Amino acid sequence: MNESSAPIALVCAMDSELSHALRKLDERTCLPLGPWRAERGLLDGCPVVALATGIGLVNAAAATAVLLSTVRPSAVFNFGCAGAHHETIFPGDVVIGSEVVAYGSLITLPDGSERYAGFRYKLNGEVTLTDRLRADRNLLARAQDATGDWEPAAWPASGASERAPAIHTGVIGSADCWTQDPRRIGVLHDRHQSLCEEMEAAAVAQVCAIHEVPMLAVKDISNNELHSATGHGEAGPTLAEVSCELGARSFALIERILMLPRH
Repeated sequence: MNESSAPIALVCAMDSELSHALRKLDERTCLPLGPWRAERGLLDGCPVVALATGIGLVNAAAATAVLLSTVRPSAVFNFGCAGAHHETIFPGDVVIGSEVVAYGSLITLPDGSERYAGFRYKLNGEVTLTDRLRADRNLLARAQDATGDWEPAAWPASGASERAPAIHTGVIGSADCWTQDPRRIGVLHDRHQSLCEEMEAAAVAQVCAIHEVPMLAVKDISNNELHSATGHGEAGPTLAEVSCELGARSFALIERILMLPRH
């Protein structure tokens, strides 16, 4: 895919997610980035740099900014796990982000109602205000081409859908929140038409927009609180029990994108 000497950046939150990429890298070398450690290498012959930013919007924005300033990749893929925002989306499904929203960017009005505030950032000295950030059109088209007859691996956890995993394209929502209340999930879905939520894509997308670097977010679904609440601590089952699955399917799709013939 990469026609320039600049690598493709693979950005996720957690080491468990990054492990899927690192296992596939040839000619791996460590690239210190201040407090972060990235890994350079070849993925199916394509030069890449892989980085786990840490969980949350601040970690994702800070690490991505350092990465873009230091490495200057030709494109950024943000992958990892997410929670579903619709009853028809199940663990094991994959969401290709056509757009991302920062759903925690809110103004609480005097009557207690909420107004979405969206993104605000400077680009070439001018303030940009937008409700959502759209995926790079070429990366999105390549992602849809890469799905082809591909079927994500079945999710092993109990309670998952009996149907084969599905691929969806739509809005990914980001905030430093884990929403488990079905009523609140309904509000977010109605407000943004969001398919899922996680804690990094909006930050990565905004930093990429500032640096004018193409970006696409791809997430795999690890939980759907509309069907059953994910446990915390001893309440189980927890996401820790399926940590080896987190990010596996979204990375698998990104690998397929990178393997597509160059145009």
